Amino acid sequence: MENFKPGDIVLVSLNLKIGKWIEYFMKLARKKRGLIVPKGRVASHAGMLVSMWGELCIAEAWADGISITPFKDVYDVKFNRIKVITPKKPYSTEEQDKVSRAAAQSMNDKVKYDFFGLMYQIRYVLSGGKKWDGPKGDRAEHRLYCTEAVAMWANKVRPKTFDMEYAANPLDIELNRYYKVIYDGSDIE
Repeated sequence: MENFKPGDIVLVSLNLKIGKWIEYFMKLARKKRGLIVPKGRVASHAGMLVSMWGELCIAEAWADGISITPFKDVYDVKFNRIKVITPKKPYSTEEQDKVSRAAAQSMNDKVKYDFFGLMYQIRYVLSGGKKWDGPKGDRAEHRLYCTEAVAMWANKVRPKTFDMEYAANPLDIELNRYYKVIYDGSDIE
């Protein structure tokens, strides 16, 4: 955990029903893109590490909105179930502060969860990641699902890190060309 810093992204496979549903579509997305489909678990959720209250926290989009919680309180005992990716070009202190402020702003604005975005994801996955029918731009920032939030916060620091932040899913986050894996104690492939 001492190597983790604000701007790193945590990928996890949730044991919730919706997590299993998302995993199914992420495996389908891998197949549609010609990638190897693992037999084990795949990421179904993402959060971004931020600095709040003088400690490392995780910002996540959940059904009840954006939450920011001390990282150790949520994932410390689950280190064997997460994958952490970091920007290949490390964030400066200023960029770490900027991503932390972006996540806090989403929480303070009481941004709601984007349930409909998950429905648009089905069509996006079935198109092989080529066609997005859902909201874009400013319209997409008022409701966010977890990976969309992570991509939006990254783009606020470094624009165009994610080409289509409004369509980002766990596979898009994991395979982003600007990130590399720094921790993989996961049971996700």
